[in-house]
Amino acid sequence: MPTVKGIIERVDGHVFDTVLFQGGHCLLFAVPVGQIALCADGPRMKGWTDTNMVHCGQLPAPQRILVNEITAAVLRDKTIVPLSDPIYRDTSIELSVGMKSYGRYALWQIADPKAVVLGKETRDQAIEAIDEFAKGASKLAEPIQIEQLECFSVEAYHDGVIDPPVELYVSLRGLLFRAVQ
Repeated sequence: MPTVKGIIERVDGHVFDTVLFQGGHCLLFAVPVGQIALCADGPRMKGWTDTNMVHCGQLPAPQRILVNEITAAVLRDKTIVPLSDPIYRDTSIELSVGMKSYGRYALWQIADPKAVVLGKETRDQAIEAIDEFAKGASKLAEPIQIEQLECFSVEAYHDGVIDPPVELYVSLRGLLFRAVQ
């Protein structure tokens, strides 16, 4: 798609990645679209539903993002695992930009609001729980800027083995600056 030279627009946006997570340690935002990755259904080429990264651990020029929220979800058999699952309690992630760590977060603290619904609540209780949970649980105290072509990563940690393996989805949300298209 052609871009307008020299003009940058600001939009609400996000960068996201999904990886197969078997416990221990794994790196997100390392395998872009079109590269082979180990997925729940075996090795295959990463597509646009797995990630929106086009470079390994970097945003393409002239993009940059001011991250103000991190969300994560665990999927098993393409279904979001509820927050009551121990994996949320026993897993943490760490965001690094340019070799500097910007904090380690317990997965339950940044879980996607859709994971809050446990299945036994009434509809109204579930909506109330999601609304309460979504009131800034995953918001960062200070926005984190990721510049174009600056290296960044998210590392996930879990003591022990996760069997069967799960898919871990992480989204960095905020203001995305990109060329006008």
